[in-house]
Amino acid sequence: MAHELRIYEVRPGWMDEWIKIFESTVIPTHSAQGVKVFAGWRDDAKNQFVWIREFIDGEREAAFVKALMAQPAMQPVMDPEKIGIKVIDIRRMDSVVPPRF
Repeated sequence: MAHELRIYEVRPGWMDEWIKIFESTVIPTHSAQGVKVFAGWRDDAKNQFVWIREFIDGEREAAFVKALMAQPAMQPVMDPEKIGIKVIDIRRMDSVVPPRF
């Protein structure tokens, strides 16, 4: 399995709006494609939103990204500046210890 740790720097004043978009658009779109979103965390002191998603394998990851780009509901999310995201840091990681939850 492969995971992405995604750290978003959110513009001041946008965090609550971003979380609404995440819950109403990002999570359902991922779930519909069989991609698990583990959780999201906010760090208000740093204006950061952190989340993790899981891919079964690289093939599935490539297919998901292609399908995601085609989803009309995801188009606003594809332009981070419009939804208050300043910086996106994506760290791809391979599992060495399986999740215990």
